[in-house]
Amino acid sequence: MKSAKRILSTVLLSVSLIASSFPSVYANNENADNNAKIGAIQAKEVIPSFLSGDLTQESEKTPQQIVEQYIAQEAKKYQLPAVQFKVTEQFVNSLNRTVVKTIQTYNGVPVQNSDRNYFINTDGVIEYIVGDYVYDITDRLALAVKPAEVSQKSIVSVIEEDLGIKPVYNEAPKSQLLLYPVDGKYNYIYKVTIEFRNPTYNKYVYYIDASNMSILGKNNQELSLEEPTVGSGIGQSGAVKQPLKMVKDNDVYYLKNTVENLKTIYELDGTYSEQDNCFDTDTGTNYQKDAVDAHYNMTNIINFFKGSPFYRNGNDDNGSEYTVEIIKDSSNVLNAYGYVNKVRIGAGKGSAGKSVSYAVDAMAHEFTHGILTSEGLGDFDEGHFEFNPPLTERMSLHEGISDVFGTICEYFLENEGTPDWTIGEDTGTIFRDCANPVIDNYTEYKRRILECENDRTIKYPKPHEGGGVITKAANLMAMGGTFKNVTVAPIGMEKLAVIFYHAVNDGNMVYDMKYPQFAAALLQSAETIYGANSSETNTVRKALGAVGLDLRMVYASGPSLQLTWLPLAGSHYGIYRRETGSTAEPEKIQETYNTTETVQAISWSYDYFIASIDENGNRISEFGSPLTYKMS
Repeated sequence: MKSAKRILSTVLLSVSLIASSFPSVYANNENADNNAKIGAIQAKEVIPSFLSGDLTQESEKTPQQIVEQYIAQEAKKYQLPAVQFKVTEQFVNSLNRTVVKTIQTYNGVPVQNSDRNYFINTDGVIEYIVGDYVYDITDRLALAVKPAEVSQKSIVSVIEEDLGIKPVYNEAPKSQLLLYPVDGKYNYIYKVTIEFRNPTYNKYVYYIDASNMSILGKNNQELSLEEPTVGSGIGQSGAVKQPLKMVKDNDVYYLKNTVENLKTIYELDGTYSEQDNCFDTDTGTNYQKDAVDAHYNMTNIINFFKGSPFYRNGNDDNGSEYTVEIIKDSSNVLNAYGYVNKVRIGAGKGSAGKSVSYAVDAMAHEFTHGILTSEGLGDFDEGHFEFNPPLTERMSLHEGISDVFGTICEYFLENEGTPDWTIGEDTGTIFRDCANPVIDNYTEYKRRILECENDRTIKYPKPHEGGGVITKAANLMAMGGTFKNVTVAPIGMEKLAVIFYHAVNDGNMVYDMKYPQFAAALLQSAETIYGANSSETNTVRKALGAVGLDLRMVYASGPSLQLTWLPLAGSHYGIYRRETGSTAEPEKIQETYNTTETVQAISWSYDYFIASIDENGNRISEFGSPLTYKMS
């Protein structure tokens, strides 16, 4: 992250939302018990994960002092213990707001998934906050006393015993003591990152219980004099790919692009080289055709994000070199693995005889994983091991947003395929259908999560499946259509790209982001760029509503119905309803300045709507997407 990112707008993203993590859209007596349980959980969340407005008075104090004062006042207001925290990053974004990124600590130990970002204007006023702290951390500690410190040597010994080897490390192993959530409790855990090349090239992240040094889980993150010139290469289709950017060194040509700062290699740093500037000597085992396709496609992807409206300086936005690595002996691996500044690609073939490197949408998908991680969304692999209960929403967000940008890139970039809303189809195998995903709404996603919480023998939804919530919304925004009885007008692919990138850029992402938080960022992005009452903003809201991310139900029991919704332009709202199936004008039943409210339902099935109203109570915006509640 740096201080001068260019973007299209000059207005701060401001979001006000009490994020709900519960199923909604339709309720009846059969699921009332589940809703009652849900309401009990939601009642514990006293502080919204999104706040906006003039949250503090003008101040000449430093940004950190302003944040410290706000946290103390917040704790007093909600009668909570003061939160300990540390600043992890501070910068001025393109909207001239100082962004202070923090993470909660407890007795000096960082608390996993507890980051919170503060946006401060030039008058020293906090205008926008995103993220959560664990306010009841004291009650959720697995151990009341912090375990005695363990030496680095002892930690490494545990890892080497598990590996069964004593490897030659690229650099000294790095360990960090964290309070990490395990089945609802926070355990003291050493998170240790190791990287070595001998006997093979590997990167692992170990999670070790600090109290007894047992291994709770581990992730294998196997890594995955030059004169710039251009040439050509033969790709998997047999077509000539040109211009193919490369370098020449001592009359040898390499797949390295110094303009876009990209290199394509064979696993373990094996280089692809030729004696002339035409890469046309695929041996069948070195996967050179795969490398040519990968190098060509990734050059175009990096260039796409470098230009308007993104102006991104490489994958991490810091101009770092990007590496494409073709995995050795991977003829049966039809997959790819994206990290910050790197992607590893298998050479397995789909039914059309092409690998992932041939499909520009799949390549852009992996590139986007790196963007999201570098912008602050939690590492995709981190925490994904057996003892950590669900595959969290952030992982589904990773997949869904990456699919959206994969689709966008396929639409705008020259490639041998036809732009569509499926991922990887140019390999001959469709990985996912973004327009018709397995899970196409947030209600279904949360229903399946709740089902798994109640029965641990049921597997959680896979991240690629959960990502369908966001791809379905994106498809409705760009292409329009009717879904769940909500008709959405199209805004096209270009505006979709602008809105989505604005939402992931400029400090809006937090480590453990949830769908409602990202939905709020999308809506605010549209309002900032196109205006609160624009057709573009209305399309975004309706699409989010269609997939259950606008008006949602927090709690329902008999006549008591608690609703929450994304913020509309202005701060005065009307709650309306009409009988389900009726075409009559909805009737206003309540006015509020909040984004969460309890209403009294009446017998039978009714649709509930939210709209902005003026000071006289007159509606000044279109109705949002309806929520149906049936009370017998």
